[in-house]
Amino acid sequence: MGWGPSVQWVDTLRTLLAGRRGLVGFAAGLAMTGLAMPAVIVAGGITDSEPTGASRADAVSGSADPAPAGQAVSSVSDWSVPVRRTSSSSGGFMTPTGIAVDLRGVTLMTLADDDRIWVLRNDGSPASPWDTSTAGTSFRRPSSVSFSPTGTVLVADTGNHRIVHLSGVEAPRVIAVLGGRTSGTGAGMFARPSEAAADEAGQVIVADTGNHRIQMVDRDGRSIAVWGRTIRGEPKRGTSVGEFASPRGVAVGRDGRIVVADTGNNRVQSHAPLARPLNRSTGWDVWPVPVLDDPLRIGNYRMPAGIAVDPMGRTLIADSGNHRIVIRNANANANANARTWESWGGRAGTAPGEFVMPMAISVGPGGRVEVADTGNDRIQIATLRPSTSA
Repeated sequence: MGWGPSVQWVDTLRTLLAGRRGLVGFAAGLAMTGLAMPAVIVAGGITDSEPTGASRADAVSGSADPAPAGQAVSSVSDWSVPVRRTSSSSGGFMTPTGIAVDLRGVTLMTLADDDRIWVLRNDGSPASPWDTSTAGTSFRRPSSVSFSPTGTVLVADTGNHRIVHLSGVEAPRVIAVLGGRTSGTGAGMFARPSEAAADEAGQVIVADTGNHRIQMVDRDGRSIAVWGRTIRGEPKRGTSVGEFASPRGVAVGRDGRIVVADTGNNRVQSHAPLARPLNRSTGWDVWPVPVLDDPLRIGNYRMPAGIAVDPMGRTLIADSGNHRIVIRNANANANANARTWESWGGRAGTAPGEFVMPMAISVGPGGRVEVADTGNDRIQIATLRPSTSA
């Protein structure tokens, strides 16, 4: 296939970076292309942070106003900006679009229009390309990285229409290659996959973006389940429950629940822990509009891109078109009066706790949250508190 859509996305992003103008056009361009973005990896955490006082559930402009009387304490600590765009000569990076944090605090990242994955460690050294020479593999516009529960690495090698499973950050070796160098619509094949996540059993769930579907495969790449709309044997975008349009983000909770950023449909879908038969669309549900104190009247999601689930079952969503991060607590449907949704951002901005088109989010050790604040050419971090009163 050609790279016309990818070139269109990169050109639109460069226009955004040239003056922070045309955000609406940027969002529209992403919606049309449904493209995956590249990712970054950070190792061992990050330093030189800039703390902020803006971290309340309804923050939309970086305000540090105290929460109203009776409101539960925010589940996230103050946001800080430890890494931002610098010149390439100094080892910096720009336009992060994917991010993953391992159990040691090592971060991996992908960058727009880059064929490499980057590592950021906590020793003060600048970000550097990930050395995969021991694995004997290279990538073509990788769009995301993720860590499995056992610490192995899954790379969405988008340009090669495959998922590469690697042993770890240090001296990586290839465990398996899922998919192939050409796109395909058959079971176990992908078209521009954007992200992959592994569950506790080692099964891999893939956001098969170009095919408008979600696939589950075993560790050797054999198809277990395929979800999405099919017309005369060909996958198509769809709007019904269990159908998708250019899904980008996917995550799996410890209980086996699958959560998907159904990007082209401006919504989030989830699938209950799996029961047989696996290959039917039953079991999916569309999440409702976030119940938030919403002075900007943002309402529904707008091109959600990144998804993460923490050990407590809280789901974190990079709601890119709304320039915000949303957290949905595990009991969001249990009590309509409970404070089960929170958000940060909501208006494009550059202060800590504000975002421009955040594309990816990850939760690391100790509740460390890292966000690829894509339009601001930086990473933001915060810490999830162990629990939130409702």
